[in-house]
Amino acid sequence: MGAGSIQWEPGSKPVIVPTACWCGQRLTELLGQRQLESTLKVSARGEDVRALQEHLIRFGFELELMKAPRVGKAGPSDDQRLCIWGNYTTRAVRMFALHPGAGSKPEKILPADGKKLTQALVEKLQDWCQKGTRSPQNYWEFPHLKLDGKAQLIDAFGEDQGHGPQSAWHHHIRQIQEDLARVGFGVHSDALCDLKTAARPSGKYVANVQNDKQLTDLAYLVRKFQRQSKWLWRMDAEGKHLADADLDKDSTVYRQEQNSGIMDQETALVLHAWVEKKLHMVMNKFELKELHWPPDSTTVIPSEGGPAKLRQDAYDAWFEAATEIHRLGGYLGKTFASSPRGYRAGKLSHIKGNSPFSWHYSALGIDIDQAATSWDGTINPKTGVRFVLENDGAKFRVWCYADSVSPGRVIKAESTVDTSPLFHQCGAKAEFAQVAAPVGWYVDISGVMEKHGMHRIPRKPNWKVNPKSWEWWHYEFHPLPPLSWPNKRGAKPLPLYFGDYLQLYGVHEYTLRNIADGWIDHKDIEHVFKSETMP
Repeated sequence: MGAGSIQWEPGSKPVIVPTACWCGQRLTELLGQRQLESTLKVSARGEDVRALQEHLIRFGFELELMKAPRVGKAGPSDDQRLCIWGNYTTRAVRMFALHPGAGSKPEKILPADGKKLTQALVEKLQDWCQKGTRSPQNYWEFPHLKLDGKAQLIDAFGEDQGHGPQSAWHHHIRQIQEDLARVGFGVHSDALCDLKTAARPSGKYVANVQNDKQLTDLAYLVRKFQRQSKWLWRMDAEGKHLADADLDKDSTVYRQEQNSGIMDQETALVLHAWVEKKLHMVMNKFELKELHWPPDSTTVIPSEGGPAKLRQDAYDAWFEAATEIHRLGGYLGKTFASSPRGYRAGKLSHIKGNSPFSWHYSALGIDIDQAATSWDGTINPKTGVRFVLENDGAKFRVWCYADSVSPGRVIKAESTVDTSPLFHQCGAKAEFAQVAAPVGWYVDISGVMEKHGMHRIPRKPNWKVNPKSWEWWHYEFHPLPPLSWPNKRGAKPLPLYFGDYLQLYGVHEYTLRNIADGWIDHKDIEHVFKSETMP
């Protein structure tokens, strides 16, 4: 071959193209002799096959010619070692024929089985050789990337693992799976997520896997990445929480209204930016803080399995409310329930009648001491406290008896006095009657809690037959959603899902999916909490 010139297009690697090239001389000769298809076909071997393979490698189809093991780098195939046209050369020729234009101009796609060279393929070979065209090796460089479950389903790595014939270029699907794991969304091993399972790229596009314990559903993972990359919260791979992303300029923000689950080039560029900047899915955004009573003491309030805890922002609201209640002489309790509810026991729905999506799992809800009330409104002998339940629309308002030496006074705020009776809603032992509570000084527990952002919830319709349905004890904090794209006036805030809330205090969805009686379905992880008081 003679001297060459450098041909290059943006997005391609510089390639030296010989002026007297095999594809220009030898293939033209074979076409003239009408021997092309009989010479270059399956089972052919020799220098012509070697030259074809060299061209395919130059064009970026080396991975199609190589064989990739399950773990490790791809190595030369028998086709390359023996200069034979076998399965790997067939694959490379077929994918080359199907490849769209790599430059700025569209190019005709050639349906072919890859088992022989045709005149149309020779013309495409010569065109790529003359222009120095090279297929983008990385998924984020590929303008025609579109993993939507319709065409690009298995890459060369996937075919090498026995998943079927290749239809996606190079190792693009494998790269995407590895990068989603690297930034924390896929299965991976790291201390931040408390996971010890190595990433398992398959090279195969998978979607609509509902019971997805191993997080193989690529469409689901892409949809989740698109959604959470709109958040402005950022964390690096070491677990350090960073400054919020720049809404308008940051390359790590996904800026499309719909979270389609389709891996296109726009999504790919955002994912690659996360990898380049060593970002990680946001974990442990909020620490869990222990609750104490009195609130400024060191006496821990117990809950199931350990101290009662709330995540930091909910704790701040609770502490302000608890401090005011304590100052007024009120009481919240020596024992809280499900604060937070332990996720390691699974959904519990079929055992205790609890909701598998209770706000308690989010570390944003508490159940104050249920032992502080009695059915008839008398002082509970176990706690020395009287909680009185006032029927307040669809909810109960909780009053706490605070001072027995202030006869004749029932308060509804610290500075106002109401001498009218306070009616207590009694339970089954009093036939659900409303009776006047004993006179005295009462603290409006519900009013103080709600003033500081701890919300009541309505009782359930079956409250007269199910004691668990009274719900007077339950209070929950509703945080604002994270700032996110587009963050403009009138834009609806992005909803947070069940899995998001646990993620934000350090629980990865892989853990939730793999515990006994866990949350294995996408619809479980993407459950949206509903409450009349949420923003």
